[in-house]
Amino acid sequence: MKIWAIQAPVDNNTDTKESKELNNFLTASLYNGISRFGWSSVNNANLNIIKLKNLSNISRVELEYWNKAKFLLNIKPRDWVVHINLPKKGYCIAAKVVGKYEFDEYETKCRDYKQVLTIDISSLIKFDRNDAAILPKISSQLKLQGSSWMLNDTQSFLESIKNLKLNLAPKKRDSNDKILYLQKSVEPLFTAITEKINCYYPKDKLRFLIATVMEKIPNLFSVEIKYDGTFFLNNGEIYVTTQIINPVTGTIKKELLLVSINLYVNELFETSIKNQIEEAIDIYKIDAVMIVDINNKTPNLKESLNQLSTEINKPINLLSGNDVTKFIFKHYLEIIFDKIDL
Repeated sequence: MKIWAIQAPVDNNTDTKESKELNNFLTASLYNGISRFGWSSVNNANLNIIKLKNLSNISRVELEYWNKAKFLLNIKPRDWVVHINLPKKGYCIAAKVVGKYEFDEYETKCRDYKQVLTIDISSLIKFDRNDAAILPKISSQLKLQGSSWMLNDTQSFLESIKNLKLNLAPKKRDSNDKILYLQKSVEPLFTAITEKINCYYPKDKLRFLIATVMEKIPNLFSVEIKYDGTFFLNNGEIYVTTQIINPVTGTIKKELLLVSINLYVNELFETSIKNQIEEAIDIYKIDAVMIVDINNKTPNLKESLNQLSTEINKPINLLSGNDVTKFIFKHYLEIIFDKIDL
């Protein structure tokens, strides 16, 4: 699959009757399933015929048209065409191609634009090339670069079309949208690192890594690993004592946080483990609970924890999937990358 960009035939700054009529004609043609390209004002501009001729038999006009429009022969079904500055400057109309190049033998309204491709009307979409839904790289490539050119990032183009159709981005572009797209693009890297962490620290072994990371967090008085099988499906727990200094009185308040690692292996949590959390909070006078679930196996876990937190009036936070890796990066980046010189 390739993405082909085609420049509008006229200067859209020219607010003339002729330019409006031409733009309307080409736009209407697209909505009727036909993508048109110029350099065809004479009847012998059929590229399928010109390509069969010897160079010595090609006229100057045919050669000029051939050089301008021959790229159309390389466009295949399932490729996309994007008409730049249609229906007006700054806008684009894109559609998926469903047929090979053809030459329209009939006289068109504008006496030109007989080089045609059949497109899938259901795929057709009109958009502002500066719309925030368009990835920055694609938005840049949709600026004029000649009469025709190719976009070199198919995946980003298709993602941009998806963003437009599903309304996945704000309509106003600002500096933050580039950050959002950057964050989205690096998420697979976090997934890969999360898988490595899960490989080297499987099941309850992860408690050693999390404890080491938590020791780097400011205002933690102590970090203690407990493993006696009394709570949480025989998995390991970390007891973290935090200290909070009152800025007015200077007094220190200590709170106990219970961190449970890879709490469950299936959805049993939602039916059997709530009572154990409540019991642990009552016996050890725990002020808050954090559940670390690197496998992210139960999709309803967060909702269940929020409900339980409301019932017992205690904070219960969930750290799952890639968020485990991000937590490690935030508090102890060097544990992954060894040494960082800034």
